[in-house]
Parts: sequence; C-alpha cells; structure tokens
Amino acid sequence: MLEHKLRQPAPGQPKPALTRLKELGAEERAAVMQILRENTYQHAQKIISARLGFECRKGTLFRFFSWQAKQDALRKSEDMLAQAERFMQQQRPDWTEEQMRELAATFFIMHALENRDSGQFVKVARLGILEKHHGLESRKLDLHLKKYAQAGNAETPFRENQSP
Repeated sequence: MLEHKLRQPAPGQPKPALTRLKELGAEERAAVMQILRENTYQHAQKIISARLGFECRKGTLFRFFSWQAKQDALRKSEDMLAQAERFMQQQRPDWTEEQMRELAATFFIMHALENRDSGQFVKVARLGILEKHHGLESRKLDLHLKKYAQAGNAETPFRENQSP
C-alpha cells in the first residue's frame, strides 16, 4: 500500500494534530474512528482531545476520518482481490494472464460502482482502453515491419543514430 510521508515539524516544534492522529496505533485509530462515527464533530472534538491529550480541531478530525476511511477501504479491496485471485486460480488454472487481467478490471469496476466512486471507475476504464490501444499499436508496428521485410529490405527501418 502506498504511504505518503507525514509532515514532520522542525526540531523542537510539536507535530501537527493530523500527523499525530495518523501515527497512532491501529487500535487507537479505530477507537477515534468509532468516536467520530457516534458523535458530531463538535462533540467528538472534545472527547478525542481529552482522550489523546492534544487539541484536535474539527477540520483535522474531518481530514483524519476521510484518510482513515480510504485506508480501510484500500485494505479491504486488497483482501478481496487476493481472495478473488486465489479463487480464480483454483477454479480456472488454465486461464491466461489476459483473462485474469480482464477479470481484475471487472472486479475493480464493480467495486468502484458499489462505492459510487466515479474517479476510480474512470481510472480502471481508462486502463482497459489504454491496454487495447497498446495492443493495436503493437499489431500495427508488426504489420509495418512485415511489409518492410517483404519489400526486400533486409535492414530494419529503425536504426540507432549512425555517424556519417
């Protein structure tokens, strides 16, 4: 999973509240998320600040909730994908890599639709389009090379820079 580098303050300066929240252990982050789910941000702000011993503003709590929810969703997606991959390898050991890739793309499209995530849907759909485009360009290049060879040209048309 990709992790962004957390902003670190200058020596002697306290870390920002968002950084401190992200650096909490998994159990403590889960407890903060539970408090945020059960309370308004205004009320949760008081509870969390008292629990952790540092001030957490509403905006910081909102950004933390969003970040943690994305982390949890990503972890869940990775687990589901691994399960799906194991299942497909057992059920369809004869499938090619392309067939597996198409299944994975379908999986991610369905996951994006389930989460109403239009950005993720577009990214996955774009990957499929780019893959098809790459395949077409590759076949087109093969055809040009074949025509060039049939025309009696022994040398490849793509030469490295040669000195005169």
